[in-house]
Amino acid sequence: MNISLAQLPKGQAELTVELTPEELEPYLKKAATNISQATKIPGFRPGTAPYEVVKVNVGEMTIYQEAAHLAIRKTLFSAIREKNLKVINEPKIDIIKLAPGNPFIYKAQVIILPEVKIGDYSKIKIKKKEVKVENDEIEKILKNFQEIFAKEVLSDQEAKSGDRLEIDFEVSLDKVVIDGGKQTNYSVIIGQGQMIPGFEEKLIGLKKGEEKEFQLKFPAEYQNNFLAGKTADFKVKINNIYNRELPEINDELAQKLGTATTLTEFKEKIKADLLKDKQTKEDRRTEQEMFEEIIKISEFGEIPDLLVNNEVDKMLEEFRQGIEANGIDFNQYLQNIKKTTDNLKLDFAGQALTRIKASLILQTVVNEKNIAVSEEEVNQEINHLIEEHQLTSEQKEKINSAEYRHYLENALRQQKALEELKKELIS
Repeated sequence: MNISLAQLPKGQAELTVELTPEELEPYLKKAATNISQATKIPGFRPGTAPYEVVKVNVGEMTIYQEAAHLAIRKTLFSAIREKNLKVINEPKIDIIKLAPGNPFIYKAQVIILPEVKIGDYSKIKIKKKEVKVENDEIEKILKNFQEIFAKEVLSDQEAKSGDRLEIDFEVSLDKVVIDGGKQTNYSVIIGQGQMIPGFEEKLIGLKKGEEKEFQLKFPAEYQNNFLAGKTADFKVKINNIYNRELPEINDELAQKLGTATTLTEFKEKIKADLLKDKQTKEDRRTEQEMFEEIIKISEFGEIPDLLVNNEVDKMLEEFRQGIEANGIDFNQYLQNIKKTTDNLKLDFAGQALTRIKASLILQTVVNEKNIAVSEEEVNQEINHLIEEHQLTSEQKEKINSAEYRHYLENALRQQKALEELKKELIS
């Protein structure tokens, strides 16, 4: 196997790997076996068809393409180790030559770990804030559970606070209905504050079938910058009114939720969950502050644009998942805040750079402290993943591959480095 290395601008490098036809031969045989296992070939049991028979049935280039995939998986990280590269991304692969009777050649473009000089962080001391749960926080959670079991009765009386209404409404600026400002049979509970201030109060006293027009000013800090601070015209029609009866907050309510037998026990569980959530948030805050302080006293080599862009894309996907987890359509959300995905990417750029630098610091600490992870620890983590998730055979094979084990080993090293830093700097 012949390996050559070319340095590229912005912290990148390109490996060229060449395998002779003889070196590719074992991968061709393995590829043919894999294909014969996955493809029904008349007269042969899965995985037993000879190479020539497989070639006739699926075509020789299909075998070569599978062999190339196998060869890259086997040789790439060997090439990276041979050239002593500290790679921090999934390599971008381009197949240069793949043809019967010829050498197999591929290129791998990688991002190299930038040089990092960490300052003396021994004097950095981050203090944790005390976290506690107040009674009103527990009561707020209990009231939310009350809402779940509320009984509703259709009413022909005037709407009052606490009633749930189904309404049609329009919101206009300068006699033009705003984007997303027209809703049909929209559900709103008077007094819960889900609409802008003053809206729900305007519905009190109305009956089914009645309509009302009024003006309201959007809050100056409204999430949609286009509407913030502006006065809009509202037109509302009442379709249905429901009186709501909330259950008492008692043992029976706790039992309905199936997590406790008494209200006292249920309150303790709520308190424990809230405390755990607050502790997690405080851990994240102190961790972020720790990295910000270390970054201030450290020097970093050129950070590749590709690395920043990848981190921004990752953050955008995390943000999208968070929005959709709350039942909100992401595209509608973007329309409401008058932004595009490109606008959000620009917003995330600074935070992405901080996250990258934090990762580089951890990797540097791993190297400087020579933090090691045993094969047993990697195996335990892999077994944990297999037990926790219902993985297919293909997924199990992937997480047991040399590439994934290498990734997992480095991730575990960085986790150890993080715990060491926190132990030294956070109290």
